[in-house]
Amino acid sequence: MSQLAVSPSIKVIALGRASIELVEDLPFMPGVDYCQISGAEYNWKDYIWSLEAMNNAPLIKDISRTKSGLSVPVLESEWPHLANDLKNLDAVRALVQSHELEIITRLQEADMVLLVISLDCAMSFAASEMVAKLSRDTGALTIAMIGAPYGCFLHEATHNVIDNVLSVVDSVITSEGIWACESDGRTKWCWGYETTAPKDILWCATKSEADFNALKQLFTQSGRSVCGHGLGDSVVEAVNEALDQEIFHWFDSYGKPATAPSALVSVLADWETIANVMDEVKTVLCNNAPLAGSKMPYWHGAQQFLVTAAEEESWLIGPTIFVNIIAAGVVFK
Repeated sequence: MSQLAVSPSIKVIALGRASIELVEDLPFMPGVDYCQISGAEYNWKDYIWSLEAMNNAPLIKDISRTKSGLSVPVLESEWPHLANDLKNLDAVRALVQSHELEIITRLQEADMVLLVISLDCAMSFAASEMVAKLSRDTGALTIAMIGAPYGCFLHEATHNVIDNVLSVVDSVITSEGIWACESDGRTKWCWGYETTAPKDILWCATKSEADFNALKQLFTQSGRSVCGHGLGDSVVEAVNEALDQEIFHWFDSYGKPATAPSALVSVLADWETIANVMDEVKTVLCNNAPLAGSKMPYWHGAQQFLVTAAEEESWLIGPTIFVNIIAAGVVFK
């Protein structure tokens, strides 16, 4: 792993079609290299696809910053296509294994690797665990953001992948995403509110060596992470919305309450008041003690908050305050 100089070396790797679209939307940042695992962009109608064309081609491709975003139709009637696709899983795993040296070469010298994974095809299922492990083995801070767009349709398969990735990386952020209707009437799976998470992580990591080291300390061996965002006319209103379990995944599928010892908090407000707002956010979070029986997450033990200002033209916002929270080290009771 490289020694930090002006900025850390960061690799952002997209696995799965929905994740490719998300990564393409991320802004340019110093020291950040964007790429995708190929084989994830095939058409849904061609879900039974051949590995032959990929055997002698690079597995990892640079992401074009100019091409339009991918369309990802995931009508419920098409979900069985994925089930058929997963019948190729062993063959796809063998293909990924044959490209191990290429993956390691790509990950070399990285200080941080952000894996953005949408579990929407056999390639993303097969490659996620191996790429995650190889990344962690390099010594880079490795964070995986995993989207599972099929609800209970592939519940066991997606949970197995998430658990396996969780066991080999520093932190995993999971999202079930949201359903959105396209202009042509198709239903598309989107990352939803959690799209703020990769931007917030990258903004913090690229600000300075001190910010990167603080981020690394926050996420190293943190395990499960959850996130949410809120906006309001006051800090309390914005924080409460960000912690709203009805909107965000502060709870697992069994409804167990979440406990978190630390968090990355990104605040967006008028620059004239941003410092005071950031201090107030810390105060509100430190005093967060939900009543017994409530479904709001709470902070436990030694509280650690890394609070930063989001990189936006905040002077356009006016009095509105935005608060994005990524809670690290989550434990479900």
